[in-house]
Amino acid sequence: MEMRPEDLLFPWVRSSGNSLLFEMGHLQTPIASIVAADSSVLFIDVKHDKLHDLHMVNFVVYSESLQETIRVASTRTTALTERAYTECFVLFFEAIDLDAKPLNEYIDGLETIMMDFSEAQQNGLKAVIIRLVGVGGGEIFDRLFRGCHIHYMRSVHRVAKLVTRSEQEQHVFHTVCNNITALETQEAVQTFFDLLLNMYPGAEPWVS
Repeated sequence: MEMRPEDLLFPWVRSSGNSLLFEMGHLQTPIASIVAADSSVLFIDVKHDKLHDLHMVNFVVYSESLQETIRVASTRTTALTERAYTECFVLFFEAIDLDAKPLNEYIDGLETIMMDFSEAQQNGLKAVIIRLVGVGGGEIFDRLFRGCHIHYMRSVHRVAKLVTRSEQEQHVFHTVCNNITALETQEAVQTFFDLLLNMYPGAEPWVS
């Protein structure tokens, strides 16, 4: 595929439009798709543009050849629902398939997709992988998904302020939640969360 210098400078609008539920626009250049396809780790980073009241779902990779972290695509949307996430993930994967390499080959080469702990975000990605890959898509999602520790700890600090009554209790809450990240089995994680709920019943919606 021939690339012109301007392809690196100006964002390509792959899709934009309105629905009854949200407005969306997806930006991804062909050269960015090629860079993304060569990386085995994909980061999903969501920001809020207060000026335009939009959410930006950013797709970020680490390029071995360029030795730097690069934002390879961005979806601007007015909603962060499961349906909105599904649509933006479809647009990203379809661009990879069109610009860089067959989708099955790209997904097989991925080792990790790191994202936050949003249920809508996780369900949206899982639905897309199942749709695109077919049988075994759910297992592929389970293999690839990793929660972002930074997003997790931000969430911990936010919830601790809501469910504790003193700085000492906040410290205990932080300590328990931080220890959870070092556990290796689902049973151990569940035990720690049960402990957390016994100590702070108000955290039940967050734990669930």
